[in-house]
Amino acid sequence: MKEIGRHCLCSPKAGITTAERTWAHINVPGNRYRFIQGRNPYHRLVSIFAHKFMDINANKAIESGYDPLDFETRMNNDKERETSRVFNLGDMEYLDITFSTFISEILLKFPADRWQDPHIAEQSINLPHYNSKYEVDDIVMVHDLPEGYLIPAEKLGIDIDIEEIGRYVETNKRDDLGLTREDVINMPVKEWWKLGAIPFDYSLFYNDNLLELVYKYYERDFVLFSVNKGAV
Repeated sequence: MKEIGRHCLCSPKAGITTAERTWAHINVPGNRYRFIQGRNPYHRLVSIFAHKFMDINANKAIESGYDPLDFETRMNNDKERETSRVFNLGDMEYLDITFSTFISEILLKFPADRWQDPHIAEQSINLPHYNSKYEVDDIVMVHDLPEGYLIPAEKLGIDIDIEEIGRYVETNKRDDLGLTREDVINMPVKEWWKLGAIPFDYSLFYNDNLLELVYKYYERDFVLFSVNKGAV
């Protein structure tokens, strides 16, 4: 959990770029109001997989001037080597990793509060059950942006332009991929690279078993943000 200016707390992969753009410069003297910007843990985990493994937008490849479908080159770039280091993949073949194996064989190797990479660690680290320094007044969820920012703006007595903020946008998404739930759960990284997009419907990434595993893993986040088990 990172402090964004004086009044906002947010974690990576929870709309932190939008939070920084909006709240980093806001400092209302004498007003101790603070809020958390949070994200549904199911959604955040898909975003983590998309960022750390899929690299759907192929930003690194494009910036480096090579073909996103040149798998050998992509495998040897800094992003893939860093991912292998962070997750300690060992003998696992990077291109064959699926969302299902990411959760069951990689994520669950460490407790949610032990990951040094803040993109993966639970969002609730450093919050009240850890440290009273981080007591807050409100929670604003990513899926409620930008209108959700009107709540802290009112409490702080400031005006913000939600049209200027725009809606939270991240990975390339399409609704015409024609993928089943089984396809999405078991599709290896190399096939995602070929598609270059993920489904809009994040529920396709989960079956009952994965829903249960992720709920237990990030349970403190689910409780903190009042997100029910299975609510993708």
